[in-house]
Amino acid sequence: MYSSIRPSNDRVHSLTTFSKLERYSYVDEDYAYTEGQQEERESHRNKYKQYIDSLRERRLAKLKRRELVEFDNDKDIGIVPGCGLIPPPIVDSDRDNEKQVPSPPEGLSEKVLTSIELASRQASLQNAVSTTNNQPTTTQEKRDCNTRLTPQQMHQVVIGPSTIDFGEVAIRTVNTKPLVIVNHLDIHVFIQIEIDCRELRQSLPLTQVIPPRTLSKVDVVFESQ
Repeated sequence: MYSSIRPSNDRVHSLTTFSKLERYSYVDEDYAYTEGQQEERESHRNKYKQYIDSLRERRLAKLKRRELVEFDNDKDIGIVPGCGLIPPPIVDSDRDNEKQVPSPPEGLSEKVLTSIELASRQASLQNAVSTTNNQPTTTQEKRDCNTRLTPQQMHQVVIGPSTIDFGEVAIRTVNTKPLVIVNHLDIHVFIQIEIDCRELRQSLPLTQVIPPRTLSKVDVVFESQ
C-alpha cells in the first residue's frame, strides 16, 4: 500500500521513521493551495467576517436606541407602583394545607446528642452487630421505614468513616474497607447507598434495614481496572 508524502497538516513537522529527518512535504499547486494562497484566503475570510459583525453590532445598537425612545423616557402616565393592591385574605383551608411536622415516636428524646454521648453509645453497640435485611419485611419494619426522620433523629444515625483511604491498589486487584452504620434510634432505619463510581460497583449491600440500637457494616470494594 502506498502512502502520500504530504502530511495532512502542513503546519505539523514530523520526522521519518528510520533516518529521523524532517519529512519532506510536497504541495502540488494544481490540486492544493500554497502557503501564500492559504494566507490570502484567510485574509478574505476575516474581512467578510468583520463586515458581517459590524452590521450586526450596528443593527443591535439601532434596536437599543429605538427601545430607549419608546419605553425609557420621562413621560408620566400616572401609575403609582403598588397603588390599590390588597393582599388576599388567609382562609381556614389554607391553614389546613400547611405541612405538619411529624411528631417523634413515643419515648424518643428530641434533644440532639453530643459527640461524647454518641461515642459512648457507639462503644456500647460494638458487639451489637445484627443480620440485616435488604428490604423491610415485617409490618413494624415497614411502618418505621416509612417514617420521615427529623433532624434530631438523623443526627443519631452515624455513618463512618467520612473518608476511606484504600492505599495503593495494584491493577486488576481489589481492596475492601468497611463502612460502619450505627443506629442509635428505637426504630428501624432504611439505608440506601448510591454509587456513581465504576471502581466501587462491587460494594455490597447497597440497601439495608438496620434494627434499633444496632450496628451494621457495608463492604466497600475498590476494584482497580
